[in-house]
Amino acid sequence: MQALLRTMQRLHAARSVQFVQVGEAAPGLAFRGEAQDLFEMLGNLLDNAGKWASSQVQLGVQRDGDLLCFTVDDDGPGIPPAERQRIFERGERLDEQRPGAGLGLDIVRELAQTYGGSVQADSAPLGGLRMRLCLPEATRPASH
Repeated sequence: MQALLRTMQRLHAARSVQFVQVGEAAPGLAFRGEAQDLFEMLGNLLDNAGKWASSQVQLGVQRDGDLLCFTVDDDGPGIPPAERQRIFERGERLDEQRPGAGLGLDIVRELAQTYGGSVQADSAPLGGLRMRLCLPEATRPASH
């Protein structure tokens, strides 16, 4: 995760957006799927947040039952609740002034659904948008 955050930090360096991991991930958390798919999903969410953030993007992860739930929060302007579902549609862009083709969030949604997971948009504690990506956790070995 730290490598991905460092990459995003470099990509958004011109705007001085800080990318930080919040909280300590519980030991033994593991995604049940391809690592490159996880990095594709998180990379899209972090990059999108970086485009909109005023100064900070936060990445968190926690276990929720048998799911790993990642949160990507930004301190940007956010999106009104009525518009939040539209951002997941292929080619949909709420602001044509920002770079992008409108494919990233659709890719995240499709990959998440492929794994039996989900992604949703909500309000972030920082004031901007929170993207919550929940994916199946790898089966933990039974303790003896």
